[in-house]
Amino acid sequence: MPQGAVCVVRFQPASDSSAAIRKAASADIQKDGLFEAYTRNPGDGVFIGKYDVTFSVLQDVTSSASSLIDPKYTKAKTTPYHVTVDGNVDDLKFELEPIAAAPKKK
Repeated sequence: MPQGAVCVVRFQPASDSSAAIRKAASADIQKDGLFEAYTRNPGDGVFIGKYDVTFSVLQDVTSSASSLIDPKYTKAKTTPYHVTVDGNVDDLKFELEPIAAAPKKK
C-alpha cells in the first residue's frame, strides 16, 4: 500500500443497495494497512448494506492532485472493490496499485 500524508478508505452505499439505512463510513488507514471504519463516531462501525469501496492516498494533504494511487480506486463508478456488510466483518483485504509516476516519499 502506498503511504502518504492522507490514507483513507471510504464505504459509499452502492446505488443498487437495498439497505434500510444508507450512510457512508470511512477510516484512516494505518501504516500496517489496518483500519477500523466508522459512520459517525469511532467504534460505531458500518451499517449493514452493499458498498462501493474507494480510497484516498495523497502525498500532500492540501492537494488532491498529489494522489499516489491509480485513479480507478478513487471513484465509486470505477473502483474494483465492492463489499456487502451483513454482520461483523474483520477480514477485508484490498490491494492498491500506485500510479505509474508516483514520486517516492523521502
